[in-house]
Amino acid sequence: EDSKFNSTSFRNIGSAYLNYKIIKGLIFKTEFGADLLTQNDELFRGNRTLTGLATNGYGQSDWYRIVNINTNNYFNYIKTIAAKHDLDATLGMSYQKYSTNFTRVFGEDFPVNALQRLASAGRITGGTSTLTESSILSYFARANYKFNNRYLLSISGRVDGSSRFGKESKYGFFPSASAGWILSEENFLRSSNLVSFLKLRASYGLTGNDAGFGDFAQLGLWGAAKYNALSGLVPTQLANPELKWEKSEQLDIGIDFGFFNNRLTGEIDYYERNTNDLIYNVPVPGTSGFATQTVNIGQMQNEGFEFVLNSSNINKGDFKWNSSLNISKNKNKIN
Repeated sequence: EDSKFNSTSFRNIGSAYLNYKIIKGLIFKTEFGADLLTQNDELFRGNRTLTGLATNGYGQSDWYRIVNINTNNYFNYIKTIAAKHDLDATLGMSYQKYSTNFTRVFGEDFPVNALQRLASAGRITGGTSTLTESSILSYFARANYKFNNRYLLSISGRVDGSSRFGKESKYGFFPSASAGWILSEENFLRSSNLVSFLKLRASYGLTGNDAGFGDFAQLGLWGAAKYNALSGLVPTQLANPELKWEKSEQLDIGIDFGFFNNRLTGEIDYYERNTNDLIYNVPVPGTSGFATQTVNIGQMQNEGFEFVLNSSNINKGDFKWNSSLNISKNKNKIN
């Protein structure tokens, strides 16, 4: 009865874009988006709760402001040549910035349980506030080519720069390529009563990860500390200016199929994913004055296959019966 927690948030999500047709088949598009969140959490524990009994009432107020903005600007070119060659190409850049502002205040010793705001606390016993920011700047290019509706080729490349890495390692290059062959469009299968759809495909690509370890892991950080009632400055984190992107390369080979006018469909996939320069906090000698440091260390491999089979068993009037079977196997290895 004497415990209360209220969370109130206001969120605004909006976006705008502009398309400009330069010539036939070539357009320029610019986009801007924003996600704004303000949240206030109010906590109160009265003197008949375990927390409030020891403090004669406990109150806490948390305030958050999260701002996430992004923009994309790119050229897109689409062209069909002689009804057999289809080209779709994109060239552009994007930018995203994320910031979080947080404040917390808490107090104790409330005269009565009906007064639950911090203004009624007899003692303000503590508080904190933080501000963190990160950003990513990217340049990208992609081209998709299709010949005669049966041969598919796609290549892409992007350069991503993250503020979370050291000065010499902010940028990473991540290329990828894929190819496909729709055999069911070939003359020797087009008139088949058994095979409705058959496609072979393969892809290889490199991706990067810059999340899950904080915004300032590459920096040597300092913070405030008190000694003999005086405030001082102390180191709080070891620097690692060589911290860089965690990179994953993946190979996929697959078959998509459909039989009996696509009443029986499915896919078979094999994949191998190798991740290098894993980002972890590792122990360091205690003589350094610190317990851990964020570094790139180790490798991880995932290898396996996936099998999916879908069937349309009965489809008469209002009665429909579909079934699906999937099997997967994954082998994980960490070095």
